[in-house]
Amino acid sequence: MKFRYKTIIGIASIEIILLGLIVFTVLSDLKNSNQTQMEQQINSITELFIASIKDAYLSDDQTTIDSITQLLASTNSIDYIKIINNQSEIVSSYGNETSINNSFIGDDHFAKTKDNIFDVQKNININDQVFGFIQFGFNVKFLNDSLLKTTQHLLFYAMLEVLLVAMFSYLLGNYLTRQLSDIKRANNAISQDNYSIILKPKSNDEIGDLARTYNLMRSQLLEAKEQRDEHEQTLKVLNNDLEVRIWNRTMDLEKSNQELKNTQSSLIEHEKLASIGLLSSGVAHEINNPLSSVNSNILTMQEYVTILANKLTSEDDKINFIIEDLPDLINDCLIATKQINTIVSGLKTFSSTQNQTTLKETQLSECFNQIFVLIKPLVPYHVKVKINIPDDIILIANQSKLIQLFSNLLINALDALEESKTQQGKIHITAKKSKTNMTLTISDNGIGMNHKTQQHLFDPFFTTKGVGKGTGLGLSIAYGIVEEFNGEISVKSQVNKGTQFIIKFPL
Repeated sequence: MKFRYKTIIGIASIEIILLGLIVFTVLSDLKNSNQTQMEQQINSITELFIASIKDAYLSDDQTTIDSITQLLASTNSIDYIKIINNQSEIVSSYGNETSINNSFIGDDHFAKTKDNIFDVQKNININDQVFGFIQFGFNVKFLNDSLLKTTQHLLFYAMLEVLLVAMFSYLLGNYLTRQLSDIKRANNAISQDNYSIILKPKSNDEIGDLARTYNLMRSQLLEAKEQRDEHEQTLKVLNNDLEVRIWNRTMDLEKSNQELKNTQSSLIEHEKLASIGLLSSGVAHEINNPLSSVNSNILTMQEYVTILANKLTSEDDKINFIIEDLPDLINDCLIATKQINTIVSGLKTFSSTQNQTTLKETQLSECFNQIFVLIKPLVPYHVKVKINIPDDIILIANQSKLIQLFSNLLINALDALEESKTQQGKIHITAKKSKTNMTLTISDNGIGMNHKTQQHLFDPFFTTKGVGKGTGLGLSIAYGIVEEFNGEISVKSQVNKGTQFIIKFPL
């Protein structure tokens, strides 16, 4: 909707509402005023009439009563008068016979009468005693006609005023919209980078001020455009120079990035070697036990062989005992040798750098069996490790990297338990699978971590351990391995309550 029509409708609506309120108020006041005057007139006539007929009414002077009644009813404002006694008998009446004969129905307000006769009834009180009542019929046609005429005049002048206001609003709207249209056209030109339009102020009012403000804005924008064009030209020159610098810098960054990748690979290997060094003391102890058993058994076997050689033909019971015991000794040697082989095999798998891109079916429970053989010497006597992994969980992954991933997480859990100094350490490892993925959780009741530490947990070189206890790459490597196999890793931790790592791999 255009501005001029909005102006007309708005002003006209306000004017109609105000005039409606004025007309309603004036008519209401006029009706109330007429009603008040009518009631005063009725009261005056009633008192005068009762005072005039009191003596005649008491003396039952019918002639005087009829004379006074006829005299009062002869006025133009009274349509009829009826005097009725307490026995509901008409004592005297005069006026319009039709009105006299009609059943009396009193009226509350003269403006609500249907026949323009305002019917009212008053008691005849003489010395505080009621002797009957008087029924009047006042002709209010002239009042209603006057009220109607006044209403028509008010409505006519109100409509005339609304029409004049609408015409004024239309002219004002045309004046404003014509000026605003020129300003709009000039602004549209500026939006299209055209600064040729200059407005001519036609008045000294706000519209003229707006036109002058536009001209000032146009001058400032034109000056700013010229400065912008100059700056853009300068920026083009600087941009060309910057592109050359960026190219050279990019080449330097690519070279540095390649060096960083090489350094990171070296650091990863160093981290693995650091882990192997941490495990070596316990592994040496584990290897020493089966080797001692093998050596002891071999020496015993040597003695037995010597005895057998000396008494081969003897039927001595000792020979029989030796012959019976010899298979057990040999079996012990085989078991110890197999244990050594398992430990060495686990170390080889953990530290292997060959075929790390080879993916194959890997049984998750078998990975943890190998890991547990390696980290068992590091587990203190007061720490209980509980593993609950179904044998049917098979991952398509690189076994060496999985062992490295889980070893880093378990070593991290052992370190957390060591820092907490708890006397009842617990590490729970559970796994379950669904149709699409596998979820593994590794939880401990160690020292836990605050929110700030969790935010940087997987950042390279970030560590909370003391000097010489870690490089800060263990969890960063674990995060990289999880992402390599399209998995997800998250952590939940509370200080002094423990930590839980949650790993998800697709099946």
